[in-house]
Amino acid sequence: MKRSLAALLLVATACGGDAPTGAQTPIYAALCAARGVPELPSVSPRQHLRAIGFVEFGAAEQGVRQRAEIWLGGPARMRFKASAENGARNVFLVTSPGVGWLSPANNEKNWEAFRSPEVERETLLRWEVLRFPWGWHEIVAEAGPDARSWTRRAEEGEIVITVGDDLLATSASYAGVEVTLEAWQPADDAPWLIARTWSWNGPSGHRAEHYDELSAQWMLFDDWFRPPTSEGLPDRSFRAVGSADAFGVVQATLWRLDSAPDARDQGGAQWWLRDGERFAAVLLPLDSPPPPHAGGMAPIADAQRHWLRWTFVSDAEGARAAASEISGIARSAGMEVLGTPLLSEPDLSVNSVTILLPVTPKDS
Repeated sequence: MKRSLAALLLVATACGGDAPTGAQTPIYAALCAARGVPELPSVSPRQHLRAIGFVEFGAAEQGVRQRAEIWLGGPARMRFKASAENGARNVFLVTSPGVGWLSPANNEKNWEAFRSPEVERETLLRWEVLRFPWGWHEIVAEAGPDARSWTRRAEEGEIVITVGDDLLATSASYAGVEVTLEAWQPADDAPWLIARTWSWNGPSGHRAEHYDELSAQWMLFDDWFRPPTSEGLPDRSFRAVGSADAFGVVQATLWRLDSAPDARDQGGAQWWLRDGERFAAVLLPLDSPPPPHAGGMAPIADAQRHWLRWTFVSDAEGARAAASEISGIARSAGMEVLGTPLLSEPDLSVNSVTILLPVTPKDS
């Protein structure tokens, strides 16, 4: 049964790649300066958003106001919680494109699969606005110094971002979803500016979000955007991510192979680097059979079962720098590091690179 976005998020009170290349253009540099962000984004998992405030559904004079919390972990990862005065709450998760979950009526132990294309479009639009102008360098340069609105293609249509005289975004739209942006202020944990008022219009109607607390350098693991297991533990089951961003612990087997193609194939086989060694391997779910092979060495399973996996867009230099930092990142998150990191060969990665680090999670 189809339900509107407002019905998903509103709690019923009756219930208990970003890095630009080449020289920076003046307008791009000015857009970065307006927000106080560096012209090149850092390669770091500490780039996620957490915001706390309130949301108003409907017109201000007749609408319903509720507490809102949002965690944004990428263009297709979001956790949104709306809470009523009586303590009831709804939680909506966007896990990946086409995959969403709802925990209604104050029960975060019960989850139902539910996809909302409108929420997915909002998630992508939030991420683009929060990162702008990162990832838009070529589009900004081609439009010229006098442009104040830019467009780029996405899967379902065009993303449009418009800025005002101060070069801060005033509105953005994508595939029938529109948002206006106001109250640009520094984040609580970073000097750059972020809009604290987001007013949405789409198929579900009007909704305004106002955030008192807003942090832009959180490190959120992928399992935060998935329902827990039936035992109440984080869901760390393996999922292939392709070229998408990912950061989290996965339970999987790394199979060493006799060889791999010169680019990642559909099965995930690729070349890896570790401690100066280059070898072919593929990461598969724990219960998967050994990958097929035609002659040569039979696949060999690595003994490790938990991996901190970080997939992101970067050049070779950035990837190697990130690999040198991942052990410290894991330890800061309370994990035991069991070995040295593996890096998918950057020179052969078309869209993204992956780092794997064998770990023991702190709650395992």
